[in-house]
Amino acid sequence: WMGLGGLDVWSHLIVADYERAEVLIRLLVDMQKNHYLQDRVEKFGKDKTGMAKTSGCDYPARHAVGGFGNVLRGLFDIQPTAKSLRLRPHLFPDIEEINLKVSVYFGAKQVYLRVVKNGMNIKRVTVNGKDYENHINDRVELDYEELSPISEVSIYYGGDR
Repeated sequence: WMGLGGLDVWSHLIVADYERAEVLIRLLVDMQKNHYLQDRVEKFGKDKTGMAKTSGCDYPARHAVGGFGNVLRGLFDIQPTAKSLRLRPHLFPDIEEINLKVSVYFGAKQVYLRVVKNGMNIKRVTVNGKDYENHINDRVELDYEELSPISEVSIYYGGDR
C-alpha cells in the first residue's frame, strides 16, 4: 500500500489538491510510526517476532521507502528521461522554502534540490551556484551531461504580481 499511497499523494500534488495530499501524507507517517508496515505477514506488523530479514535489511525498510519516495517525487514532480531530469515543483502553499538533505539520484549523479518560493513562476535556477537557463515558468530541465557528479540545484520562484 505504501507505494500506491505515495502515488496517490503524487497525483494530488500535481493537481494542487494540497488538502487531500496532506491527509494522505499524515496517514503514511502514522502507519509507519505505529509499525503497521513492519511485516505484512505477521498480524500486519503488530507482531514483531516474525520479521523477515533479507540481505541485512528488513522488509519495511524497502517497502516503506516507496511511499515516501513517491511523496518526494510528487513535491518536485521528478521526471527522468534518457538525457535529462525534468522538475516541476508542487510545494504546499504555506511552504516558502525546502532544502532536501538527501539527494535525488539521476544515473550515476546525485542532485540536491532546494526551492525558494516567493511567487508562482520560476525566475531563476542555479546549478552549483551558477545560473542555469534551461527553465520556463513552472519547470526546469536538467541536462545529464551538464551536471557534475554531485550537483546542488536551487530553484527560485519570483513575485508575479
